[in-house]
Amino acid sequence: SNVVRVVREMVQRQVAAIALEDQEWPKKCGHFEGKKVIPMQEHAGKIRAAVAARGDSGLVIVARTDARQVLGLDAAIERAREYYRAGADVVFVEAMQ
Repeated sequence: SNVVRVVREMVQRQVAAIALEDQEWPKKCGHFEGKKVIPMQEHAGKIRAAVAARGDSGLVIVARTDARQVLGLDAAIERAREYYRAGADVVFVEAMQ
């Protein structure tokens, strides 16, 4: 998958961290309206794949959600918790306001 390929490349380049976000393509600034997010379990699967691909490299995986504006605060927090359970080292809820 693209996630596995990118993570392996970042590990080879000794990158410290990557951020994976749950916005649909094309991405928009987190404070702009009109964003769409992919299903929570789809993004959690990408995080699990990234965790497996990094191995013991120490690469930090940041999981970002843009769901607050689209689905509300409770849904954004639920996503952040799920992404943490999937193995993200850091979770970031964009545009908390």
